Amino acid sequence: MWTNGERLLGWALHHWLYLKWYKPYRNDIEHDQFIAKIFYPCQPPADTPLVSLLALANGLHGRICEQVISYQKEVENLPVDPRYQYDDEPLLYFRDQTFCILQPLFQAVTIILMEKDFDITITDMGKLPVIISLTGQEEGLSAKLSFESIKNHITNFVSETAVQVPLAIAIDFLLAQS
Repeated sequence: MWTNGERLLGWALHHWLYLKWYKPYRNDIEHDQFIAKIFYPCQPPADTPLVSLLALANGLHGRICEQVISYQKEVENLPVDPRYQYDDEPLLYFRDQTFCILQPLFQAVTIILMEKDFDITITDMGKLPVIISLTGQEEGLSAKLSFESIKNHITNFVSETAVQVPLAIAIDFLLAQS
């Protein structure tokens, strides 16, 4: 069950991301694409070290990506149920995975926002502290990811593959990679 804070966080985050990212005629948003998938894992014990939380989040993210890839391959070979076969419209779209792309950048990065850092009175979501974590998945990227471009904005160095920055910086970092 979601708490009110989680529900408000999700709405506020999606609204802020939409306003930040959507620029008519200046980006490539297609129908039904999303720019973020919010996931609320179980509450870990309060004394769980941050590095352990990152490992859990990246492991979960990796399993989700693997499952999506598995489903996409499976859909291509599934038999089509006769009740969905129409004479005037072939079911090419059923197996067409052209627009179901798991972006390499999505696989390579996890952004973690802790609910405890969210306050419903916040006026600028861009100032919310988040952790950018590199998952180690670099296949399909045009270049190796590095925090060099945002080094002046890092508020907490968690590990070689994870840093804490404001949300606006994290999103700008991702947009610069695409």
